[in-house]
Amino acid sequence: MSILHKLFVGLLLVAVMTSPLVVMAQDEDDEMMEVDTSDWVEFESEDGIYKLLYPPDWFVEATEDGGLVIANSESLLETFESEEPAESGEKVIAVFALLPADLLALMGIQLEDDADAKDLITAMAELMTGEDAEDDDTELGETDVLVLSDESEIGVIEVSSEENQFEGYFLAYESAEGILALGLVAAHTGEFDEEFVALATAVLENIEINITVEELMETMSG
Repeated sequence: MSILHKLFVGLLLVAVMTSPLVVMAQDEDDEMMEVDTSDWVEFESEDGIYKLLYPPDWFVEATEDGGLVIANSESLLETFESEEPAESGEKVIAVFALLPADLLALMGIQLEDDADAKDLITAMAELMTGEDAEDDDTELGETDVLVLSDESEIGVIEVSSEENQFEGYFLAYESAEGILALGLVAAHTGEFDEEFVALATAVLENIEINITVEELMETMSG
């Protein structure tokens, strides 16, 4: 599933291109499936940046480049950034990187001070659909918004790859004050269903990211 990681890196290298997309907020009458988290396991990264609960039969790893991968198989943790296509049954929830919100302007993204998840994901979608941002056979669809139980929102873009045999969401949201999280929720083609979306949303909802903008900038500068 490395293709989405490459696509993210490309975001930092191109300017925003306009491409009107429809933002579809979760309907108020369309309730998310309930997920029982009573037996979930706690994880905290060694540097203390990430803390979360995850299903006991899943696996978690903080990456060397500051990301986070949560997968339903241990082997997927090792192959997530490789060139190998997804295999049947594989599902993953990943944070590619944390990004200071102030850097969006340098990427050509202008957002109002009161911008919400809808505005953010629309801007990211426009960036990702620019001609210079196209990558292999990756297909991008409509944007959407996942509403969490605490009324915060995560913006998502439908994404799929026939070559890498996966489908899911590219995601972007404000994970902490002034800090954006960019990542992916994906499954093998044909296996990205309502149950997995509910589980992934529950995982994303309880991820705590403990780093300040100043600390993040220092980390990014090496």
